Amino acid sequence: MIVVAFVPTEAAKRGFDKGICGDCPLKLSQTGSCYVNMLPVNNIYRKYATGSYPKFSANEIEVVKRYTHQFHKCDSRWKQYLMASVQSESEACIAQSQGWRTFRIIAPDTPLSENEILCSHTQDDRIQCETCLLCDGASSKPNIADRVHGLKWKVSNFVKYSNSLSN
Repeated sequence: MIVVAFVPTEAAKRGFDKGICGDCPLKLSQTGSCYVNMLPVNNIYRKYATGSYPKFSANEIEVVKRYTHQFHKCDSRWKQYLMASVQSESEACIAQSQGWRTFRIIAPDTPLSENEILCSHTQDDRIQCETCLLCDGASSKPNIADRVHGLKWKVSNFVKYSNSLSN
């Protein structure tokens, strides 16, 4: 059997992004509203393919498969490290009732829930994730929301997707 591999952006364009994005409803092959910039992911993939990136063990691969959009399938022990990525207020309520802190992408005009704060970087672009650390999993920190941003077509696709959830 011949396996043809594509860089992540090409895999997403061709609908082969399950290995990258799992069942995430925002992935490019589904709604085209993914907020992740895939170009750095392509660079990681290229390094990995040439052998200059550390290989994951079988156990590490299983861990990576259970990324936070899959909180409902994820081992609950990961709550201390990860937040649940959610697409709607109702999904946030479900995740929170299971003990997860949530990270929710919202349309530009969507209000925050009572128990959410806006991502610090959105309020001040000098604040970077590696220094903020509000998304570090279980703690007494609040749930986080961030307004969808990026390429206009991705924002538009996200708004359409978001509206379809409320209909």
